[in-house]
Amino acid sequence: MNWLWLQPRKRREREFQQLFPDGLDRHAHILWGVDDGARSREEAQGIVNSLKAMGLKGAWCTPHVMASLPDNTPERLNARFREALDELDLGGFQLSLAAEYMLDESFPACLAAGNWLSWDGKRVLVECSRLALPPDWEDLLFRMRVEGLIPVLAHPERYGHLLSFAEFCDLRGRLGIEFQLTWSALRGERSRGECRLARQLFKAGLCDWCGTDSHRAGS
Repeated sequence: MNWLWLQPRKRREREFQQLFPDGLDRHAHILWGVDDGARSREEAQGIVNSLKAMGLKGAWCTPHVMASLPDNTPERLNARFREALDELDLGGFQLSLAAEYMLDESFPACLAAGNWLSWDGKRVLVECSRLALPPDWEDLLFRMRVEGLIPVLAHPERYGHLLSFAEFCDLRGRLGIEFQLTWSALRGERSRGECRLARQLFKAGLCDWCGTDSHRAGS
C-alpha cells in the first residue's frame, strides 16, 4: 500500500519536505562501475534524471565500501566522482560524495585510517548484512562514537528480523545512532515487513534522514 501517497496532497508535500528538508537525496548509487549501482555513465544519468523528476535538487553519491570491494578506496571513489561531475549532464543538480560502509571485517581498517567519506565530517552512513549482525557490531558503533562520529544506519527497515523495535530505540538512546529510512519503504513499495517497520519508525520520530538508495533509474 502506497502509505504516504494516500495522504492529501498538501500533507504529502509537507512530509516530502520533512523527509528531504534540504532537497538532497543522501543515499544514491550514482557512480558507475564501482559497486552494484549504476553500471554505465548512461545509467548514472538516468538516476540523476529520476531524482530531478522527484523534485530533488541534489544527491550524495554513496558507493559501497566493504570487504568484497577492496578497490573502493577514497582515492578511487574521488576520481570517479570527479568524472561524474565532468561527464554527467547535471543542469544545476548538485552532486556530493560520501560512502556507505559495511560493518564487516574491513571496517576496523576504516576506523584506524579515519579517512571517512561522510556528509559533514562526522555523520557516516553504515549498513549491516541482511543475514546476520556481525558479533562486534555494537562495539564498532561505540568506537565510532568515541571518535566523535555519528553512525547513520542505512535502511534500518531491512533489519526487523534481526532487531526488535525496542532495540532500535535503545540504539538511539544509548549510542545516539541516527536512522535513514528508505523512500520506497515509506511509500509502501518494499516487502510488507519492511514497509510496516519503516512506518513504525517514522511515526515514532526515529527517522532522521531519508534516502532513495537508488541503484537504477526510478528505483
